[in-house]
Amino acid sequence: MRKLWIFLILTILLLGCTGRAFNVRTAPDLEDIAPPNSVQSGPGSDSPPPANVDQRSIIATEGQILINTENWGAENGHSYAIRTDRYVLFGEPIWTDPVNLSTAVPGAMMNWDYKVFQQASSTFSWTPNYCQARPLDYSFRVLRYMDIDPNIYPNNYTHVNLTNITVLNTNRPPTLTGYPFWSSNVMYIPAGGALAYYLQPADPDKAECNDDTVTMEFSLSPMINPSTLSQIAGQWYFITSPRHQDVGQHELRLKAIDSQGAFVEKVVTVYVYEPVLSWNATENSTLTFTDTMETTNPLDLVAIQPQGLPPGATMPQMMGTGFASSVFAWTPNFCQGPQNYVFNSNHYLNDQLAYIQTHTISVGNVDRPPVITTSAASTASVKLGATLTLKFQKSDPDRDVCHDDSVTWGQVNMVPKTYLTQPNYVQSGGQYNDNLTWTWGPIKEGDLGTFNLTLVVDDTKGKWANKLIKVVAYRPSGGGGGCGGKFQRACT
Repeated sequence: MRKLWIFLILTILLLGCTGRAFNVRTAPDLEDIAPPNSVQSGPGSDSPPPANVDQRSIIATEGQILINTENWGAENGHSYAIRTDRYVLFGEPIWTDPVNLSTAVPGAMMNWDYKVFQQASSTFSWTPNYCQARPLDYSFRVLRYMDIDPNIYPNNYTHVNLTNITVLNTNRPPTLTGYPFWSSNVMYIPAGGALAYYLQPADPDKAECNDDTVTMEFSLSPMINPSTLSQIAGQWYFITSPRHQDVGQHELRLKAIDSQGAFVEKVVTVYVYEPVLSWNATENSTLTFTDTMETTNPLDLVAIQPQGLPPGATMPQMMGTGFASSVFAWTPNFCQGPQNYVFNSNHYLNDQLAYIQTHTISVGNVDRPPVITTSAASTASVKLGATLTLKFQKSDPDRDVCHDDSVTWGQVNMVPKTYLTQPNYVQSGGQYNDNLTWTWGPIKEGDLGTFNLTLVVDDTKGKWANKLIKVVAYRPSGGGGGCGGKFQRACT
């Protein structure tokens, strides 16, 4: 048995040496390489049978790896080899060194394999880049050998696989950037103001391969007029100018679209707010309103912080996630009108000042009437020949406390008075401490009787007050000073 193995090895070596003696080369010449199905020379024969030709098609996709493994041979006692040979570029056959597969299929790799008494295996791998899809296929040949060393006899292949690879385009979506505040998905715009974005759409297929285009479009719901999207010198601009009727929440969508329908979208929630809110209040009446702030992201930290509140007003600083509200409450006192008060409520989004809302409160005056005070009783008596003296004082709470009013004595009447001796009264004191002293006495029979003394004061805003005192003038009876007669003092 041992001698048999030695004989077989020597026979194989002898056949190999004989083959080399007939056809020795180190690299293929152009005339040695023939198209598929041609008659080729081989060891020991000038006219071997034509090679078997198989044609196959493979689909590849840009950006995705393609791996194809080929196995050749299964019978024991034979040697097998696999190698690439040629490629076809744009339909024209080009013959080249088999190593240069990357010229036919840029970026592809396929290993050669030559095995003695074993199966040969070769793996083709290729990840087409995003610019390699084209109308024509990529083509190359895979040559298979049996019992032939391809390094010595490259043209003596027994099988040919003509491979065509169709590369499908992978459309990459465009990108969209802009400024200002591009990272925020919430914008707060005052009515009467404007929101402007400078937009920069881009497309990697256009930039790298020049095989795509990109354009812009927008939608705004509810619509704000005017809103425009325009392109000037390659730069895109979006501008919207909300008005007072647009106060509220709007959804803005800015979209960059390529020629194949792929798009990228920026969604912004636009809150249009009144930059100045006007409120009316009245002295000694309570005004309340609620200030709110919200975002579309429930995780956003929002806060409301008042600044410069009117004296006596309350509005707590409030914080929340996604939503916050604060209640303003104020009861102006009688000295705080008429006057306008202005304060701000600062609105924060994630610790950054988002916007400032100004509140103007017009406080109306409440005019309180003046007051007449006296120590006199509601009825005063004086006898004939005597003198009655009454003292009065006028005041006004708006004048005395707030210093925003004044008060004067009006009429001082004694009815009926046409036939009376005219009374004397003296007004003394200043604007804020006015006193009036009234003096009168009956000196004749015609002065006797019952009369109404009325005093009136007026302020500058139309309010007034009066004081009524009943005055009884009588003549004492006899020496006893009785009462109850026609001209005697009233009985008490």
